[in-house]
Amino acid sequence: MFPSRRATVTYRSCVNCCMGAAESASNRLPPPPSGTGGGKLVVVGPEYCSRNPLELTVKKKIFCLSEESAITDVNNNLLFRVDKSVVFSDPQKLIFVDAAGLPTLTIQKKFWSISGTWQMFKGEDMTDEEHLICTVNRGFAVIRDKLNVYLAQNTTQEHCDFQIIGGFLDDSYAVYAGDDQSEIVAQIYKKFTMGSFLLGENEYKVTVNQNTDHAFILALVVILDALNYSSSLYYRRRRTGCAWVGLFFFFVYIIIIIINLFKETNSSFPLIPT
Repeated sequence: MFPSRRATVTYRSCVNCCMGAAESASNRLPPPPSGTGGGKLVVVGPEYCSRNPLELTVKKKIFCLSEESAITDVNNNLLFRVDKSVVFSDPQKLIFVDAAGLPTLTIQKKFWSISGTWQMFKGEDMTDEEHLICTVNRGFAVIRDKLNVYLAQNTTQEHCDFQIIGGFLDDSYAVYAGDDQSEIVAQIYKKFTMGSFLLGENEYKVTVNQNTDHAFILALVVILDALNYSSSLYYRRRRTGCAWVGLFFFFVYIIIIIINLFKETNSSFPLIPT
């Protein structure tokens, strides 16, 4: 006995309703934090996602006025360079330029930011909310260095989209996707050599996983270096100030001792009246 036409129509309508409900529920799900597409971790652009892991080098020139950093691959081919926007005008603004000389990203410290918040924008001198890619600030950590990365669509910033976690005793860092520290997408190691020290350079070795946006990761390395440099400069100035204050009080203490010794000497040998 075959089912009637009415039962068949009812069954099909139920199936269509269920599929429509499932589709609407999937549309209500929040978007992935990293803008993945086809198994790729895309933030700046899919053209920066390689099928193979990448070994990259970031060299920052400390005492250079115009060019900040040069980024090369294992064959020493230039991939990006980081230039200051205007010499002596805005040292907290950096331009990410590719090998063809085209500006890709603008990295800028947020105005009046006490905690050292940096922002990443798409293009050159595009510092409006429309071109905002992410915001990076230093998170609270006792024995480790931690940076929190919030993408532009994460307006609430209750949970970070990426984290950069570094050790306390070494200069190695890991870049995690999400805030649960379960997936490492890149690793950063600050290399110290006598040559880099004499030339006044900071050198970083960066390993980027396959299908991961290496332009985004490299921009995070530049922000990490800027945050660490500003922090070290702040603490260096604070230590210098404390040293000067300590030296002042030391000299005051020496003067007080000399005065007391002079008084004791005069009291031991009083003048004999004639």
